[in-house]
Amino acid sequence: MNRRMLWTLLGLAGVAGLIGLGLLITQPPASGKGQAAGAGAFDLGLAPPAGRRAVPATRFLDGDGARTSLAAFRGRVVLLNFWATWCGPCRAEMPSLDRLAGRLAGADFVVVPVSEDRGGLGDIRPYYAQLDLDHLPVYLDPQVRLARQLRVKGLPTTVFIDRDGNEIGRMLGWAEWDSPTWLKVIRGMIGAGASGKPRDRDDAAGDAAAG
Repeated sequence: MNRRMLWTLLGLAGVAGLIGLGLLITQPPASGKGQAAGAGAFDLGLAPPAGRRAVPATRFLDGDGARTSLAAFRGRVVLLNFWATWCGPCRAEMPSLDRLAGRLAGADFVVVPVSEDRGGLGDIRPYYAQLDLDHLPVYLDPQVRLARQLRVKGLPTTVFIDRDGNEIGRMLGWAEWDSPTWLKVIRGMIGAGASGKPRDRDDAAGDAAAG
């Protein structure tokens, strides 16, 4: 069996396994769905949770291979993104997630990209380098436990979590996360539980230049 045939068979096996888990690759939103103009988060394609839903304490791995959980981010608004290196729509949105993290991540907000790759850091590190992802941390869910617990049905899926650890909305499919519309919505989520108006790094740089 030559190498090309081997990789083809492995790829088909991986797709079959994901279908069994209910994880499918999603296509880009048609006609801007998920990115439409509007002040409300749910106008953008986010699905609200059915009642107050605390996120699970399921463990996953950080970039050093240490176990962590979503409880580590309590007190901050979390954008939890499930993705994989082989997912085309994920690749389309990862640079915008990186730019979003560069602008807004800090004491009040964090982007948590959780890879569903089975190959571990050996798959993820080269992928980050290829896309110049400088602001995104690395997290892994190689046994798909967290995705199962959160009933993720496709990749990419993004789940928003409030400061108290409750899911406040999710979206199946990719988005341009640093677009003006999404920035406005995410700043609103951050400001809902913080004192004062949230400001990103570009705003602060502009103030410093003006002063």
